[in-house]
Amino acid sequence: DHRDLHSFPTRRSSDLHRVLLLDRAVLPNQRSSSYFIHPPGIRWLQEWGLLEAIVASNAPPISTYIADFGSFCLTGYPRAIGTVSESYCLRRECLDRILAAAAVQAGAELREGFLVNELLFEDARVTGVRGHTPSGTAASERARIVIGADGMHSIVARQVQAPEYNLVEPLTCNYYTYWSGLKLSALELYPRNGHFMIAAPTNDGLALIHVLAPRSEFARFRQDVERCFLGAVRLAPRLEQRVRQAQRVEPYLGRHAQFFPETLWPGLGLAQRCRLPPRSHYHASSERCFPGCGSAW
Repeated sequence: DHRDLHSFPTRRSSDLHRVLLLDRAVLPNQRSSSYFIHPPGIRWLQEWGLLEAIVASNAPPISTYIADFGSFCLTGYPRAIGTVSESYCLRRECLDRILAAAAVQAGAELREGFLVNELLFEDARVTGVRGHTPSGTAASERARIVIGADGMHSIVARQVQAPEYNLVEPLTCNYYTYWSGLKLSALELYPRNGHFMIAAPTNDGLALIHVLAPRSEFARFRQDVERCFLGAVRLAPRLEQRVRQAQRVEPYLGRHAQFFPETLWPGLGLAQRCRLPPRSHYHASSERCFPGCGSAW
């Protein structure tokens, strides 16, 4: 994963804690995860005072879900959570920018382009990190609590040799890209012969199309991603017809992985985004509690 995000609650003027966020990326930075936010997630963003920024991001609200099974379609609507009844498909660079700005406004310090190389330990307890600034200067930061949220290839998990649980071989690979001139007003889902296509309107009038395919096709996708991607889309004529009239505006991106890490190190928490067990096309976060940390997600 291209991102390292570590939180250090030590002191802040409003609640006597200071928070330092270290991000390997320099925002905005694209990544392949967590695009579509359903009403429960939007309700949390509203609670945090960020819904106005989400609306202003130029991503259209989505209140209709369509599942096209070929011989028939099902149309549904997301259940309202409080006053929130709409979903949003946000580009990650847009969402990350909103969240980072909110964290800084709340009193956190954000350092972008900071590469974490290792954890610091004292008496078998995690006490901080050591890494490099964007200029290559070595730097260390210490904290009473360290939270690692650095993705599926977590350096934090590797450093503490966190055991994996619910480990299964990847069942799917997934690729996505953006299109202009493709009209969408709903979240559209197309399950087809071991494939799963997702289409949704996103920021700036673009459409996101996401293709999930069996893992056995991963090598073919890597050799000729466009042919395989469009071949999967052809399984859904209702979608393919509009794709033919649209224009792809960005490269294809994709990957595969499936595991849940855990750790029992005092002073350390892992907030991890992982794949669900077999036969699922959706994502979840594992929430674990650790000594000296509390909830990490």
